[in-house]
Amino acid sequence: GSGDGENAKKRKRRRRRRRKTGDDSEEEGELVDPRRLTSKDRIISRKTLNKKLFGIFELEQVEKYEGLSFSDEDDDIDRMKTEAEKKAALEANKKEDAWVAAMRPKTLSASLMPVLVGHCLAYQEFRVADPWISFWFWIFAVLTQIGTNFHNDYADYVRGADTDKRVGPARMVQKGIIKPKEMASAALKTLGLASLVGLHLVFNLGGGWPVGIAILMCLFGAVAYTGGPIPLGL
Repeated sequence: GSGDGENAKKRKRRRRRRRKTGDDSEEEGELVDPRRLTSKDRIISRKTLNKKLFGIFELEQVEKYEGLSFSDEDDDIDRMKTEAEKKAALEANKKEDAWVAAMRPKTLSASLMPVLVGHCLAYQEFRVADPWISFWFWIFAVLTQIGTNFHNDYADYVRGADTDKRVGPARMVQKGIIKPKEMASAALKTLGLASLVGLHLVFNLGGGWPVGIAILMCLFGAVAYTGGPIPLGL
């Protein structure tokens, strides 16, 4: 009503006096117009902002005033957490892709061809070829090849064969995406699984000692390909 109008006129007169005297400070108890706040003032915490506004408005109301946006420390922390989570997710996806690349999937068909040839020769020679046994031979072959690829990635980095000047597909340890210990552990575990499949072929599927010798030679070749004192791959 009329009281509000008189208060508004008094505030205007005080502002005019301050402009004439050069005093731009606000009197205690007077509302600070958010439009007059500097960019620095807008980036303050909830506690400081409420103190500046002398408790007249709640922060949520001020944020809606003339569409102005004030930074909140809690919002900043939440945003930082979200960005960190996104970064962590991207790093995880990158590492998953690196493990797939380290398997060298485009070359894994090489483990299937010898098994197919052996299956066909067995059928041609004996008119008997068990697809189930051939399947387990392929599982052993593909695990051995993946383990060999992992060990090759690790061993070439340790020996210094893979450097920044390397030409060809990227090697994950050399690029720093996968740690050497992680790659060595993956190679050991994969070749361990191949060994278990080999034992299954020897003792449960009737492979006997001839298959056992062949499996030992494969596992030896997987490690000695680029590892040991005299790498076979050189």
